[in-house]
Order: sequence, then C-alpha cells, then structure tokens
Amino acid sequence: MLRPAFWILVIPSLWAQSEPKFSPENSRYASLERGRKVGKGEERSRIVVFAKSGQQLAIAHIWNVTPDGVQMGDTPRGCEDWGWIDKDRLFCQGSINPWTEAYLVFDASSGRELGVGLGTSFTWSPDGRRLANFGVGRETDSFDISGKTAWPPAGSKEHRWFRSELTWSPDSKRVAVIEQRRLAAGLFLIVVDGVGPPRAFPIQGVASWDEDDHGRRDLRIEWSDPEILVFSGGEAQVVRP
Repeated sequence: MLRPAFWILVIPSLWAQSEPKFSPENSRYASLERGRKVGKGEERSRIVVFAKSGQQLAIAHIWNVTPDGVQMGDTPRGCEDWGWIDKDRLFCQGSINPWTEAYLVFDASSGRELGVGLGTSFTWSPDGRRLANFGVGRETDSFDISGKTAWPPAGSKEHRWFRSELTWSPDSKRVAVIEQRRLAAGLFLIVVDGVGPPRAFPIQGVASWDEDDHGRRDLRIEWSDPEILVFSGGEAQVVRP
C-alpha cells in the first residue's frame, strides 16, 4: 500500500499544467499551474514550490496584469519551458511574439522575480552566474551576456547570421559562436568574455553559407582549452584563440 505522502507528490493539483519537478537537492518540488485572478491582477501562469510533505512554500507569479492593475509588457504567453536553474532559482521561458521569448528568473524561497531576459536560445554559464542569449527580433544579428550586448561591437552596421549555438567555456569566462557575414567571405569564430574586447577568428575549410538554408545553425563548437573544436558534419577543425 502506498503512503499518503507519496500520493501528494505524484498527483498534481487541479490547476496543474505539467508534472512536478524536484529541486536539485531533492528536498522540494515545483508545479506549473494555470493562472488565475488575484485581486485586480491576472496571471498567465504560476510556479508553486512545495515541501515534500505537500506544504506550500512559495509562489512565483507570471503576471499578465499585476495586482495593482498594471499591464505587463514582457510577459510570456505561457511557460513553454520551466524548471529549476539551481536550488535557489526557478525559470519560466515562453514566447511574447513569433520571434522573441521572455526568460523570467525567480527566487525559489520567496517567489520574487529576480530578472527577465528577452531574446532566444538562453544558456547559462556552467557556474550559473551569467546568462547568454541571442538578441531580439526576427533576424537577430547580436547576442547578449547578462542582459548587455556582447556582440557585435557598438556602431557595427554589417549584417550577420549565427551558424552555431552559443557555447560557454568550461571556466564560465567566455562564450563562443560561429557567424557568417554578408560582406565578408568565409566564417568567423567569435569569442567574447563580456569584459575585454571581442575577438574574431576566421575559420578555414568549413562549408560556406547556403542561401537556401538561411538562418540554419548547422555547426557545433566544443571547448578543449586552450583550443576550440569546430565541427562541420563529421569533421573537426582546431581553432586556437
């Protein structure tokens, strides 16, 4: 016979939108629930944190309208992805239009919103301290680190496409990405640390841009300090920044 506590953990509430997710240390779990009216406020969704006993500990509200009646502009339509960043933080990621997503970060103990990022392809550094993402827009040609534009340099007017995902170095100090530029032949490996000036390294012998696949990211990066491996198909090229 199953113990009552077990049923508390596996049976979601009537408001639940997905299965519960456990915290990294396995002492709490969170449930994504449908939004509801709260005074003058209106939620899109909410993430509720529970102790293993089923005791409610915190609520992270994804507001469409705040309890004060203020319409929120950067609220996602729903949490298309959500969960634990680490034992102290939760996230909700969802679209606000066809080309831009919002990434909301919450304190897991209080439910307080800690920040919001706008763009696509959000990825945390291995130490969990910095968030990188591609910029806002239908044909984005920039990327951010911790909410600040890291690339391209200020004043750059050259259009570019990104050919890989943003990839953090193991020490969490640098981000690398591969780009194609409209006015320059070949591909470039961009390495940014968010502190010093970005660096660009030409990549030789990798397939050139195919206009029929506009916007497709088909290359892969792996860090092998002090080198970076660029994979195209089954072949790898070594780049030494």
